[in-house]
Amino acid sequence: LGKWTWLSPCTVDCLWLHVIIWMGGCTGYLSEAMNDSTTPYTPNHIPAGQRWLYGVLSAAAIAYGSYGIWWDDIFIPGKRSSGIHFHGLSAWLVFAGILCLAANFLSVIIDHFDTRNNETNYRLFARVTAWAGWISYISALLLFLFGGSST
Repeated sequence: LGKWTWLSPCTVDCLWLHVIIWMGGCTGYLSEAMNDSTTPYTPNHIPAGQRWLYGVLSAAAIAYGSYGIWWDDIFIPGKRSSGIHFHGLSAWLVFAGILCLAANFLSVIIDHFDTRNNETNYRLFARVTAWAGWISYISALLLFLFGGSST
């Protein structure tokens, strides 16, 4: 099996977690503010607990990714496997995905304090960072499998 041992039910669970975080991040709050032109605009209100959670998760993700880049080893744990260690270019690609995740979370916080009617811009930003994060993460997995940049 070699490198293919990471492909377990746990990996699928972890991927679903990333789907929920990256693709679902802030789009739920943004859709609430999409009003038609006849009703007056009211800015988004994101609860303080949600803003704190996104801020803490963003900081933790950036800290974990930075630590992994420093030691050239970003570890993604597995539930039913030993997990995946990314090194070299694949680690940098995972780190790029982590930065996209953090940017997506931070945009929710910024959107709360932005009172302008530009929700479509935040929705676009959320989608771009979600897709960029997924492309980075999948590229890292492909490089891990076929590029030989890991141990």
